[in-house]
Order: sequence, then C-alpha cells, then structure tokens
Amino acid sequence: MTGIEYRRHIERVGFTVLDAARFFGVGERAGRRWAAVGPPDAVAKFLHLMDALHLSADRVRQLLGESGR
Repeated sequence: MTGIEYRRHIERVGFTVLDAARFFGVGERAGRRWAAVGPPDAVAKFLHLMDALHLSADRVRQLLGESGR
C-alpha cells in the first residue's frame, strides 16, 4: 500500500493521520511517514479488512472496547 492509498483508506474508515497513528500504537512521526510512503503490511491488511467489512474507525474502537479514545 502506498502513502496515497493509505491516506485514502484511513479517510474512508474515519481516521485522520494522527488518529490512525494513535490507534496503531505509533507516534506522530511514524504516522506521517506512513502517510508519505505507506504503512507496514500488517496495518495495510487491517485497513483493507476494515474497508471490505465496512467497519468505521468508531465501530472498530467499540468492538475493541476502546470507545473512549
């Protein structure tokens, strides 16, 4: 997944670059790098899965018990 594809996916599921970085447990700097060059494969697969299942960021947080974040 390229940086452009990453930004499209996170926007589609309802994350900002900073939201996504926090969700995936990385710092703001790593989040910006992912937005520029693409995320690790595991993150890309997770975002593809969210998109395929039409799961929003809020719904995933709720399912994981992280709705207060």
